[in-house]
Amino acid sequence: MYIKEAHALDGGFDFGDNEGWGHVKTATALSERLAAAKDWVKKTGASTPYFCDTMEDTGRLTYEAFPERLYIIEDGKIAYKGGPGPMQYNVEEVDAWLKKRFQSRRV
Repeated sequence: MYIKEAHALDGGFDFGDNEGWGHVKTATALSERLAAAKDWVKKTGASTPYFCDTMEDTGRLTYEAFPERLYIIEDGKIAYKGGPGPMQYNVEEVDAWLKKRFQSRRV
């Protein structure tokens, strides 16, 4: 899910990198947030579905996901909740969980 930009140019924690991802300003309208989300998907080459949070930050607040957090949702329930990122989550742990869960589907 694309949420409120943690490193917006006008947010005080920008990367100062116009070539990287630090070129985004804080969205003031849903259309701006959607445009930033689409740009993120294009820039990263993401092949999984992406969702965009509301301007009320419903997803970010519900999932305590600022600046980022890893979750696995299965059958509408939280199956895995990682620590707050970027320092307290573990991508390898998520990878291991997914491999174990879907081991019967591996080719």
